[in-house]
Amino acid sequence: MYMNTPLHKIMEEFPCLKLKLGLELIETDFKKKHSDLMDIIYCKWKKLSKAILAETKERRIELYETEIKDTTLNALLALPYLFGPLTIKKRLKRNYMDGNKLNPIIEDRKDKLEKFGLTIQPFAVILPSNDSSSEFTYLIIVNDVQYRVDTGIRCLELLFKLFHGIDLDYPSESEHIWLFIEQTVFKMTPKNMSPVTSSVIADINYH
Repeated sequence: MYMNTPLHKIMEEFPCLKLKLGLELIETDFKKKHSDLMDIIYCKWKKLSKAILAETKERRIELYETEIKDTTLNALLALPYLFGPLTIKKRLKRNYMDGNKLNPIIEDRKDKLEKFGLTIQPFAVILPSNDSSSEFTYLIIVNDVQYRVDTGIRCLELLFKLFHGIDLDYPSESEHIWLFIEQTVFKMTPKNMSPVTSSVIADINYH
């Protein structure tokens, strides 16, 4: 339905997607294509996140000085470090971004991508929460629209459904990670599988 249609055109043609229920509408599109995969992430992620953290430990990757209690978030933050060369001599400090600086950062990112003939694709942002009941605030950014969701796993789920529900390409800089999610979580067969992704999947399957 949306094949080869730029994201901004989709958002203009369907302004309801900019509303709070926009992600629910996108989930509906995903369900039409993959009804059997609607809730699969909640069956697969717990085991997969443990395997990611086990592989991280095996590689002696210790990312943060202070503990993050959320296992899902720990696994999501660790996953990119399983791809490609990595040298970490000491644990990283958790640096929080001021939410007020988010929009300028997004605009700067758009400008940089435009220089390479690329457009900004949907992505997630994790910010420190002002709510005492939650450590973090989770946002999904789609063009100029910000959707707030409850958890890191919900971010991952909705972003994946967004890419596939409205036929968007994965962001080029994180395509290998999304191919990993596509095969390990959603049990789909990617059209193009990179060697590095296949290698990480093989390592994860040992755990």
